[in-house]
Amino acid sequence: MDRERGLLICDYCGSESTPPADEDGVQVTGETTRPCPVCHTPLSTGRIEARDVLYCTACHGFLVSMDDFGLLLEDLREHRTRAAALLTPQAGADSAADSVNDLHCPLCTGAMDHHQYGGHDLGQVMIDSCEACCQVWLHRGALGKILTPPAAEAGAPAHGFPEEPTSPEARRLADLQLVVAALGRLRSGMQ
Repeated sequence: MDRERGLLICDYCGSESTPPADEDGVQVTGETTRPCPVCHTPLSTGRIEARDVLYCTACHGFLVSMDDFGLLLEDLREHRTRAAALLTPQAGADSAADSVNDLHCPLCTGAMDHHQYGGHDLGQVMIDSCEACCQVWLHRGALGKILTPPAAEAGAPAHGFPEEPTSPEARRLADLQLVVAALGRLRSGMQ
């Protein structure tokens, strides 16, 4: 795997190919021995928009570093139409995510914090995070819900939030503010 270019290169002939994306928009690039925190099957290495993730091919959840999480949101928002097609929330994903409470980090095996994501939807999406490893676990469909805020009523901002920023700089700042707020909630909950 040439991670910089996102290509698989054959050791024998040198041919190059791009790993295909699955129905969730994840390019599966390899296997690991790390267990999925939900279904305990081995996680796979993968990529979403050139960001490395650990991905479960069974339950379709994925683990991403907190640093890459904000950048991943930014990347996907820049390609909103493609992201909406690839990461559409799945029916029944809510009940599956809500029924799993005590997840353990695949990296350090410590207990993960189950909490609401404070994005545009004011916490309608539950995520799990490991502060020790700086990782975020998203259940199937959670990323699509974060990227697709609920429709605003007749011109009114959704849930009291201002209209979504249109410039890349404004979106970047808004995403950074959300990540900082989430980290603050994590830290205050750990004390």
